[in-house]
Amino acid sequence: MMDSGSLADIDDEYEKLVIQLNPPRVTVDNTSSRKATLVQVASANRHGSLLDVVQVLTDLNLSISRAYISSDGEWFMDVFHVVDQCGNKIYDNEVIDRIQQSLSTRALSSRPLRRSVGIEASSEHTSIELIGRDRPGLLSEIFAVLVDLKCNVVAAEVWTHNSRMASVVYITDEVNGGPIDDSDRLAKVKRLLRYILKGDRDKSAKTATSMGVTHTQRRLHQMLYADRDYDKDDTDGEDAASDRSKPVVTVENCTEKGYSMVNLRCKDRPKLLFDTVCTLTDMQYVVFHATVIAEGPEAYQEYYIRHVDGSPISSEGERQRLILCLEAAIRRGNTEVDDDEYAKLIRRMNPPRVVIDNDACDNATVIRVDSIKKHGILLEVIQVLTDLNLIITKAYISSDGSWFMDVFNVTDRNGNKVRDKEIICCIQNSLGSDACSFPGIGNSVGIVPSKEHTFIEMTGTDRPGLLSEICAVLANRNCSVAKAELWTHNTRVAAVVHVTEESTGGAVEDPERLSAIKELLCNVLRGDNDSRMGRMTVSKDRTHTERRLHQMMFGDRDYESTVVGAGDDKPRPQVAVMDCAEKDYSVVILRSRDRPKLLFDTVCTLTDMQYVVFHGTVDTRDDEAYQEYFIRHVDGYPINSEAERQRVIKCLEAAIERRTTEGLEMVLRTEDRHGLLSDVTRVFRENGLTIRRAEISTQEGKASDTFYLSEMSGKPVEAKTIDSICRQLGEMVVRVKQSPLLAPKPPEVAGATSFLFGNLLKASLQSFRSVRSYS
Repeated sequence: MMDSGSLADIDDEYEKLVIQLNPPRVTVDNTSSRKATLVQVASANRHGSLLDVVQVLTDLNLSISRAYISSDGEWFMDVFHVVDQCGNKIYDNEVIDRIQQSLSTRALSSRPLRRSVGIEASSEHTSIELIGRDRPGLLSEIFAVLVDLKCNVVAAEVWTHNSRMASVVYITDEVNGGPIDDSDRLAKVKRLLRYILKGDRDKSAKTATSMGVTHTQRRLHQMLYADRDYDKDDTDGEDAASDRSKPVVTVENCTEKGYSMVNLRCKDRPKLLFDTVCTLTDMQYVVFHATVIAEGPEAYQEYYIRHVDGSPISSEGERQRLILCLEAAIRRGNTEVDDDEYAKLIRRMNPPRVVIDNDACDNATVIRVDSIKKHGILLEVIQVLTDLNLIITKAYISSDGSWFMDVFNVTDRNGNKVRDKEIICCIQNSLGSDACSFPGIGNSVGIVPSKEHTFIEMTGTDRPGLLSEICAVLANRNCSVAKAELWTHNTRVAAVVHVTEESTGGAVEDPERLSAIKELLCNVLRGDNDSRMGRMTVSKDRTHTERRLHQMMFGDRDYESTVVGAGDDKPRPQVAVMDCAEKDYSVVILRSRDRPKLLFDTVCTLTDMQYVVFHGTVDTRDDEAYQEYFIRHVDGYPINSEAERQRVIKCLEAAIERRTTEGLEMVLRTEDRHGLLSDVTRVFRENGLTIRRAEISTQEGKASDTFYLSEMSGKPVEAKTIDSICRQLGEMVVRVKQSPLLAPKPPEVAGATSFLFGNLLKASLQSFRSVRSYS
């Protein structure tokens, strides 16, 4: 009788034969996409193929902006959109050759997965793997031991997560410069390091030494996963801010095809795809289909998976474990440290100072904010003011060095000074020490569990009647819309909808019901001609709606116009971007029609595009707004290419246009009831109107909805149509206002730019000398 080892050998030989008969085909294509190089890989399928390919691309320091993965049956077919670290296509022939060679028959098809983390003889180093409880000074103690033992550290990588530390250290013998061959000496190194790792309370510290070669990051994932770093240690003392900023991971079953479906949403960063695929592979899951999109500040990943035994996830315990492991994988590789101990100490010593002055200006309240600078603080301050429905009429921004000094002239919605003591107190509390100095910008879009609502986010191609169909689906599934906001721009639509269970009035808890809602809404979004795929997520996490809508539309690339001849007669914001060689900034000047929350929208986009505003001037008068920003990228460089300049211009134009209020504004107030929103939106559709923007809310049984409408052709709504709608909706209509869709164009920016640039640049440069330096 043949033993199991022989059967395994036969299977390996058969697999090798299949792969030799079907070698991988690798195509590197620079013509199919305007923005990225396409790398297409097709080969015989085996467990770990996807990880091998992703590992090759990330090891070449390429960023994967999109990926489409399919590996049903015996064949593996993947398409990756990749760019270099500067966001450009791959034209370097040496890099292209390395892609081809690394993914070729010999490199990719014939090696088992364990080789990527496996042990091959090395004549250069000895590798040491360490894992234990993290503590201040641990790495210093480890290096001190190695120095004392006459070992040179030639390379090392250390990860920490959930109080655990994992490290791979490559050392050589100080005497001969090669690996350490003496087994007794290796045993001593291992024993002393384990003693350091254990400290006074860690029973699970481990060390391993070898003269092998390992893929360091691959190995670190395996070490921390085996150490169960995904089990949160309640003694860590991590504050709530870390929970609010954690990635959003959902796992549901797709019973129709026998898959489990994994959805991830988190802040994008290098090697994120590698980290998630690593974990799925280590947990013995096979990815059959996947879509990855990472073209904005956030990354979206969707996987259709089964266990290697062919079964989907079969228990709630397994589902929760997968969620925890993926969250841990995303956090392990995060290289950002938003608030280290030193930064916290500095901020405690220098809390924000907020001064509210009603005497310094005749027609506005002056708010001064001084604080330690951090990326995104300008957006946080503006978000607080706009959320209180205050109008910012002027702003002077300065944040060179390590200090942030801003002055805002604000009024209420009626143009009066802010004298309401409750609002003044709210400003002080919101911008004070506890609120504004410690949280990161992620908290403004961050994740706070809610038992009141379920949050549905949707993006897709806009079409007449889309909101009506969405509302009908929700009403049919016995879900009430408590609040919603919808934006449309350049044929794209984004919506954030807060729904509740009709029977309980709380969040929808049943995962199967959530899955059914998601499937139905995906079908509605998809329509029959969506060339750019619609996306949606369902969660019970809170979000800042307007902040999130900007991110969703930016991630959906709504700034790329898809309508032929669109905008020929429509007034557009005027945006100019130029260099300020004297101070090594890029200068952005915007002129547009003024409206509420305009400053929030532009700063939102600059922040999402990873630009830092060092100086800025904002002025609104006679219904026009002027904004000027001196910016650099977070990496410290100004805009350095024409393509980047054009992209900033398009994105800022889109940010200003998304929240348009032109067309017919119709405000409805009535008693709330199940299906009300579905009925109202159906009336609009039947009268040939399309919804350009919508703000929907329900409080204490009262529905308060505002819709901005136009004819499907884009023209203003005719009087007879307005009368027909008012008759059908009856007394719930409380205000109807029509503003022209076509307004006179503002003066061309080309003629005004030199004047603005010359005067505002001179004023801004002079102000450098009058602002106290805190750097």
